[in-house]
Amino acid sequence: MRTEDPGLASIPIATLSGISPSDVVALNRVGIISVSDLLGSDFDRVAYLLDSYDNAEILFREAMSFAKQFKGTSPRTASVKPAEDGPHEAAPASASAGEVVSLALSEAARLENVEGDAVGALARLARRTELAASLGDRTPEVLAAALLHDAAERPDWPARRGELASKFGAGFGAIVEQCASLRVVPLSPAGGPGKSYLALMEGASAPARLVCAGVTIRSIRDALEGVARSGPSHWKSHPGGLECALWYYRLVSSALRATESGHPLVDSLSALVVELEQACGRAAAA
Repeated sequence: MRTEDPGLASIPIATLSGISPSDVVALNRVGIISVSDLLGSDFDRVAYLLDSYDNAEILFREAMSFAKQFKGTSPRTASVKPAEDGPHEAAPASASAGEVVSLALSEAARLENVEGDAVGALARLARRTELAASLGDRTPEVLAAALLHDAAERPDWPARRGELASKFGAGFGAIVEQCASLRVVPLSPAGGPGKSYLALMEGASAPARLVCAGVTIRSIRDALEGVARSGPSHWKSHPGGLECALWYYRLVSSALRATESGHPLVDSLSALVVELEQACGRAAAA
């Protein structure tokens, strides 16, 4: 199915239900940015990129359903557009690390600004700054990527990629896209991690791997707090439950040890995985 509807050309594939951040990145890299691009693509090629015919079939079905619903709806109301928050600041070519970080903090604050939840927004912003400080890297684009590590997972990413790169450096986009990919572990048909994921970890840049480590550390700390507060029932809201969570944390930790051995962040992650296993054991026995 091919569609020439200009409205669909303005809607990122990230808006489709069920598509993972890593799939968005894989398709964006070969120019499949919008729903229109997807519907005009060869099915076998998409299945190859996603490493799954089933996932490709689901994605095309969702896109076709979206296209049918879209008919008669104006692009103005259906498309996903960047937030209209006035003129965008751009970092000068000779911007210092401090200036770039200031812009990144401003962008992060905008993302976390949830009306009526000022205290929560400050807490989430503090987590972002803690992550950036933990990397031990003073490169402006790396600091910006750490502060905005989930930028590539947002629906407006394809539309804003160029703008954010002009603010934070040419390498910013690649780092956050790799972060999005590394945070999603696709399963092989046998139920284990696909070789493509392990190769992706090896091929990612060191900043992307370390940001992934920092985000995973924060996730485990949240889990530890949840287990301490609620015991085994904490995992009822977690997709796949306790076993799936531990499998994921162990896998990411193992892959990072193989690629960033000896880095303090990776060592901290490994220790936290063990701590979580022990905490869950104690909670189950209580």
